Amino acid sequence: MMNYLFLHRTGFIAGIFILVIGCAGTAPTKFYSLNSLITSDTAQRAVSADHSIVIGVGPVKIPDYLDRPHIVTRTGRNEVTVADFNRWAGPLKSDIARVLAENLSIILSADRVYTYPWESYIPVKYRIAVNVTRFDGVGGEDVLLNANWSVFGKNGKKPLLINSSSFSEKTVERSYAALVDAQSRLLENLSHDIADAIKTISEEEPE
Repeated sequence: MMNYLFLHRTGFIAGIFILVIGCAGTAPTKFYSLNSLITSDTAQRAVSADHSIVIGVGPVKIPDYLDRPHIVTRTGRNEVTVADFNRWAGPLKSDIARVLAENLSIILSADRVYTYPWESYIPVKYRIAVNVTRFDGVGGEDVLLNANWSVFGKNGKKPLLINSSSFSEKTVERSYAALVDAQSRLLENLSHDIADAIKTISEEEPE
């Protein structure tokens, strides 16, 4: 009887020990968010525009392989890696829309820039729809952004321009923080392309 109790108690303690060691060895999950020009140290290339224009950003579409909480990196031409312990702080497409909206507000000096969906009573003059087809890369190497985007007028319903942009950024180190910083710079470049298009369209419209 004593031997049974001893073995039972010893097995229980050993089980607790293994559980504690296993938990202690699990890496903590880190969460990341993209940066807009508001929090960026990069130089801003301002574009003069009508301060009164109302802009709507969205919807933003991303590939299925990116539409997940985990950060995705590319390990080969046809191979990607999904990070277990490095994740987005929120939905990636919502974060992209937020950053584009904040950047456009700064670049165009526009006070009213909304992300999709917005209330029906908001008089959106230009709506920006974005379809991201590539937004990944390799830590310590190049990160790529490919996106098709359109500008709509007439309360966001009339197509005025269809365009595409492609950019690459070199990461400064092999880390997820550096990867996300590079992705933020890519969105900055895309924001400038979109801002330039809105500026051109607004100048060409009849009074």
